[in-house]
Amino acid sequence: MLFSGLSSWNRCVAPLERTLPPDPSEESIWLTDRSSHTTAALRDRDAIFVRYVRERNLGDVARCIPHAHRLLADRGIDRAISTGSGIAIGYLPYLAARGVECHYIESAARVAGPSRTGRLLRHVPGVHTHTQQTDWADRHWAFVGSVVSHAILPVASLALQATPKS
Repeated sequence: MLFSGLSSWNRCVAPLERTLPPDPSEESIWLTDRSSHTTAALRDRDAIFVRYVRERNLGDVARCIPHAHRLLADRGIDRAISTGSGIAIGYLPYLAARGVECHYIESAARVAGPSRTGRLLRHVPGVHTHTQQTDWADRHWAFVGSVVSHAILPVASLALQATPKS
């Protein structure tokens, strides 16, 4: 199962969606908060809408953990990719600790360095961190292209995938 996006900001869904296979029947799941934009953009995708995870809100982050557990148990997630902030903190560490291949792609707007979320996730074992900026790419932050130049690498190399349930 391709867990196709953990994104909590409307502007993060379109960049992730551009990196995915065009066929909506591809086994993938989108996880994001509900808005008119995300509802429209993901209308032909398997989408799970969750409550918005507020910035620096430990209660909101903790609320993600039981949902991540159920999602992993019910859908067999193999790979997770996120461009969101709070939602990434709420799901990626839990999933990575359970062997899910996890990727965090920092926002293209972060030209001087990673966000607080990115700085935290860089230290979580099993979470791979990626930047859209060549200027601060290093051994901790792999450059993956940029949505600004429409040259972000296809998620086929990063994508969220799950094992079919038997």
